[in-house]
Amino acid sequence: MAYKRVELNYNYDDLEPYIDKETMKIHYENHHKGYETKLNELLNGTVYEKKFNMLLDLMKNYQEIEEPDLRVKVRQFGGGLINHNFFFAHLKKGTTLKDGNLKKAIIDKYGSVEEMMKQFEEKSLSLFGSGWTYLVVTKTGELKIIMTFNQDNPWFLGFKPIFCLDVWEHAYYLKHNSARDIYIKDFWNVLDWEKAKENFETLKNS
Repeated sequence: MAYKRVELNYNYDDLEPYIDKETMKIHYENHHKGYETKLNELLNGTVYEKKFNMLLDLMKNYQEIEEPDLRVKVRQFGGGLINHNFFFAHLKKGTTLKDGNLKKAIIDKYGSVEEMMKQFEEKSLSLFGSGWTYLVVTKTGELKIIMTFNQDNPWFLGFKPIFCLDVWEHAYYLKHNSARDIYIKDFWNVLDWEKAKENFETLKNS
């Protein structure tokens, strides 16, 4: 299998009470695994699997796939895999955003960390249908909050992500029902700020 799900470094119930055990299990074992399975079925033995043997390279360059139907499916299933990989890799309870370059960049851009969080919440709440909210670094090196619809992702747009929130209903409906606003606020309690800070440092030095 060329393209794989990220392995979780926490148990399904470690994010309670903000994300419940049942949601985590279904999200990872059903939805996320489905994207992994479908993408590998699509590209197994093709020239594209050999040309783009890393998921990141595939999603940055998926538009090079010549067959229109295959290109659309790779955008969907590959996007689902890479978005979920990034989301699940940035969940951890009990972290805080400590002083450093990321905190400084957020304050310089938004005035305060709280204001960035407010704008991130507003974007997430306003997203119509299913999709993702990302804090990214743009091509010009600026911070920006973006929304991507369905399984579109920041990599093929040329953005470098710092962290993201899954705003598909399956990510929160079992626990939060239609209260997307509560789910969004709960996200800050399980965002791995340490990992986000590491991402920004890596991007800054790359």
